[in-house]
Amino acid sequence: MNNQKVFLATTALETFWDTTKPMVFLGEWCQSHHKKFHRNVLNAVVIDSVTQQHHQSTEAYNYTIRVYNQLLPQLSDWLNKIHSTQYSSRYWKIIIGSFLLWYIQVVYDRYLYLKSASELYPAFETIGLSASSFKTPINTMEFYLFATESDAWNLQLFTQILKHQFKTPSLHKDFDWHDEMQERKNKFGSSMNFSKLTKLKLSFLRYLLNLRRKKSVGVYFCGLSNKNIYRLLLSSKFKIFPLIKMDNGEGIVFRENKPNNKLRAEITRLHSEDDFTALVLETLQINMPLNFIEYYKEESLQSDKSFPYSPSVIVGAGWNPDDQLKFWGAKHAEKGHVIVDLQHGGGYGTHQYSSREYLERDNCNAFISWGWKNGEDVIPAPSVLACEKKYSQKKNQSQHLILWVANETPRYILSIEQSLQSLEKSYSDLQYRFASALNQDIRSQIMMRVRPSSKHHATIRELLPDLKIHLPQGKDTFFDQLSSAKLFISDNLQTTFLYSLAFNVPTIVFCDNALRQINAEAKQYFDQLRDCGIYHDSPDSAAKWVNQVAHNPMAWWKKPDVQLAREEFCHQFVRITANWRNEWKNILLNLRSTID
Repeated sequence: MNNQKVFLATTALETFWDTTKPMVFLGEWCQSHHKKFHRNVLNAVVIDSVTQQHHQSTEAYNYTIRVYNQLLPQLSDWLNKIHSTQYSSRYWKIIIGSFLLWYIQVVYDRYLYLKSASELYPAFETIGLSASSFKTPINTMEFYLFATESDAWNLQLFTQILKHQFKTPSLHKDFDWHDEMQERKNKFGSSMNFSKLTKLKLSFLRYLLNLRRKKSVGVYFCGLSNKNIYRLLLSSKFKIFPLIKMDNGEGIVFRENKPNNKLRAEITRLHSEDDFTALVLETLQINMPLNFIEYYKEESLQSDKSFPYSPSVIVGAGWNPDDQLKFWGAKHAEKGHVIVDLQHGGGYGTHQYSSREYLERDNCNAFISWGWKNGEDVIPAPSVLACEKKYSQKKNQSQHLILWVANETPRYILSIEQSLQSLEKSYSDLQYRFASALNQDIRSQIMMRVRPSSKHHATIRELLPDLKIHLPQGKDTFFDQLSSAKLFISDNLQTTFLYSLAFNVPTIVFCDNALRQINAEAKQYFDQLRDCGIYHDSPDSAAKWVNQVAHNPMAWWKKPDVQLAREEFCHQFVRITANWRNEWKNILLNLRSTID
């Protein structure tokens, strides 16, 4: 414990700092991407939170799940009451479940940081956000963006937590949301305009779907190209249909979105098991999205316009952030229609715990995986995008590139399972350690591909000025670069390394002892990757191996033990088959009988 009077910065917004006092940064997010010098210039301390290990622990995950399961039925009953409805708990779970679990985990993460700060510097002072500047998100997607990117909204949450659990900031300031509201307009304000011919085609599809209503399967955002969607449509004799969103419901975006504070105060009267659960309820008064309460009826009506379909089986990816899809799907679930989710990225079926996987499997009748099976609700299938690209992508004859694909680092954590390397500083340190251990001639051949929207690349340029960094533009796809790669490097266990393994590109994956997060069913396959040099527990080990094999990767890659490990891994986690379209057609058409 340190009784020194310090100023605790909880945000990168400098107007909420007091640099006349010794500075303590609550986390790395207090330094903006382009002002990393602040820490040194101010001689500031960044709290190396003792809770960071707890953030990724099974206990923390299980605790937030318990809080979620305690509050969900209460909030469902309350929403039925205020909207004069009688929907089941499952209906409300589909609509609000993803927001609620993510919100609980966001609050828990921020709470633990403040708890550490309070224990380390009990005499701290800080500046909070004025209540008059608090902002309520429109929907789940805006909450997602606020929670992961917005300094102002996270300052709002820190201010709320301080008031209710620790000590109220001695000073509060207003914030001008103009720039963030302009971003809101850009993200949510564009309408969809279809040509007359497209509208005619969509009308015809809806007509056919209505004719086959009891035997139809509607597919939304499954990763297939339009060409293959229509192939399924024809080969299924018009039983499998694409669900094309007709409108994005911009109507609620530009209003004076003021929460009904009197109505929302009722949330705090719900039962809480402990102080943290009470904190969640207190902060939900302001932070629960408007479309669940004030604009529920408008959102419900808009969802019907956006999805004017009624298939017997609904298959879709991305249920978690898309509220209009959830409003529409929840109504059909109440009528007994089958709701199916499907894998749309890496990490599924491998981790000990995953909030995303939990939500998607818990809300639906069945879940379609990329090959793994862990529970009766999972249906293994070929990976759609991997198969489509594998059998359509032209292989580049000149394979010269050493391609390093980086992940994007959120400014703020969204869910418990986001590991330490997801935090910007830890992730940058991991990358720096790897690059620094490479031979110079090897490093000069590497190109790091970052996401088009990435801001993290600024940090990498600062740490590794000689590294070639590629910011994709236009039609410059990941798969085009992968076809030119003689060696693929991944510093995370997300989606891209699955594709490189599936396409049989020499691959090296490294994390910082991430196998401790892998579940028992998947661990044997990762162990095989480690034993043959594909997976490495540290950046230093990976760099040493790259130095050894980079001049002739195929000499290592073609070895029988390497190929066997790759093939067995891919069969479980990124399955590819030549007859994949027919397999998918049969899976989709037999979903109802499979589930029944």
